[in-house]
Amino acid sequence: MPPMKRFRRDELADPTNPEPSLVVHVRNLNPKATEADLIEALGTFGLIAYVTVIPAQKMALVEFEDIEAARACVTFAASNLIFVAGDAALFNYSTSQNIQRLGFESENPCKVLVITVYNAQYPIDVH
Repeated sequence: MPPMKRFRRDELADPTNPEPSLVVHVRNLNPKATEADLIEALGTFGLIAYVTVIPAQKMALVEFEDIEAARACVTFAASNLIFVAGDAALFNYSTSQNIQRLGFESENPCKVLVITVYNAQYPIDVH
């Protein structure tokens, strides 16, 4: 299991009334919801750059590619229910402007490709 990610809260941000952000904070999330469930539910608002789910806290963070997509999501959710994995979730802007990526997901690209093959039916050659 990968290490837990720590999220830094911007020091000057007001958590009760956050400014518009690329990152949307999702609360009241079904603990069985996955990243794919969030992408399916929110993909109509715009392109999603990154998703991280914290099932133990029934929350997630979704980073959109542009602010208009995040704004469309939060505005729609203010007067409509958005269902994720069968349950209505709550949406607001995050106090963070982006989701920190760790390890393989960091900003610094590397030339390592990790592939896991389950139940291989035929020989696999690597060149």
